[in-house]
Amino acid sequence: MVKRSLLRRYFFVFAYLLIFVFSTGHVYGQESATPLIISIRYERGVRLYKEREYERAMQEFQRILELNPEHKQAKKYLTVSKKKKAEKVIHELYSEAETYYKQKEYQKAIDTYQKVLEIIQDDGYSLYTIEVLKARIEKIERGKREHRTQALDRLDRQTAKKESLEPQELVQKETEQQATEIKSHVDEAIAGK
Repeated sequence: MVKRSLLRRYFFVFAYLLIFVFSTGHVYGQESATPLIISIRYERGVRLYKEREYERAMQEFQRILELNPEHKQAKKYLTVSKKKKAEKVIHELYSEAETYYKQKEYQKAIDTYQKVLEIIQDDGYSLYTIEVLKARIEKIERGKREHRTQALDRLDRQTAKKESLEPQELVQKETEQQATEIKSHVDEAIAGK
């Protein structure tokens, strides 16, 4: 019961504060409400930054700088938020590329490392890994070409063997026919005596 009444008081104080902020902006002009708005946005931006929601934090700090371009802390947090967001994206891209690598989807891994290079042009790890993956793809392709060549060579040898066997078979058949004819002539000669 006490908690409920306490929550109700906080709600009314917050509602009164909101009414005051928005009414002072209309009655007294935007300038009088700006410091309070900046303060609220700054606190929200810092909270979002600490929660690692860098994109939303950046939006808050950019809004602060629209109201007060000289706000040093907002500039600082905006710069750091951009850096942290980039680090987060790069980490996610590295994880994605490693997954592709483990699945032996080397071209997809290369494409993902290329995305990292769009963010950090001279990322040594990505550059090195791309070269390693290209070499691996080339080795696989070379192996496939060699396998196809060996299969064609085997097929050629088998075809040549068949072709070389056919004349031998013809010679053998002719020899057998001649032997049969000679035997039949000999048998006739013996029978005719």
